[in-house]
Amino acid sequence: MGTITEGSGMRLTAGPVARLRVAAKRRRGVRSVTGCSVTGRSVTDRRHGGDAVPGGDAGFTLAELLVAMAIFTIVMTIVSAALVSAYGSESRVKFLAQGSEQVTNAFQQLDGEVRYAADIETPYASGGNYFVEFQSDWTISTKGKSQCTALEYDNTNGNLQQHTWLLGSSVPSQWQVLASGLAKSVTTNPFTLTATKQAPWQLAVAITAQQGANEKVPPAQSSFSLTAVNTSKGSLSSGVCGGP
Repeated sequence: MGTITEGSGMRLTAGPVARLRVAAKRRRGVRSVTGCSVTGRSVTDRRHGGDAVPGGDAGFTLAELLVAMAIFTIVMTIVSAALVSAYGSESRVKFLAQGSEQVTNAFQQLDGEVRYAADIETPYASGGNYFVEFQSDWTISTKGKSQCTALEYDNTNGNLQQHTWLLGSSVPSQWQVLASGLAKSVTTNPFTLTATKQAPWQLAVAITAQQGANEKVPPAQSSFSLTAVNTSKGSLSSGVCGGP
């Protein structure tokens, strides 16, 4: 290789060794970039004092945690209120359905009994409870006696109940409950007996289903009328089946 002197005007000719060094640098992929040097591990910005870029391991600040907790609390409060409201609606629907079913069952049973009554007692109160009695003139078995039925509104326990016996026989002490969960300590007789010159006696029953005190459910009021087709204006309305 020729000798190079400054200002000699000779062309620079790189020898074999210089060319090998340049090729080796190119293979290693090391370059020089203005303002920063690039290596295989990190990037160093010399314009900002040579600090390395953060690795992304930073956590949350206390303020961020408090905000997140506040938002979570608000969301949980809204969800809890919605669940409580849904549960209350379901309870009210269930209560109303049960009350309606009881009233329907009571009406169906009493309708068949009162329909064929020959005489109906005027409703009365005794011992804080309300009663109405009616007598059917069909014969029972071979005894040839009329059947008596007493319908009671148990004002203490909130039950609509009845019992039956043969006319002249002892009155049973056991009652068959037709509807329960009714209002207690009512001040108006739920039984009303009416008749006109053109129609037989009609017995109206008005009851109120009352849920427990801890349930925020409004009472459900129901009423139905039963017509005793075998009665007339001249039928007895007192002293029926030993009533007052």
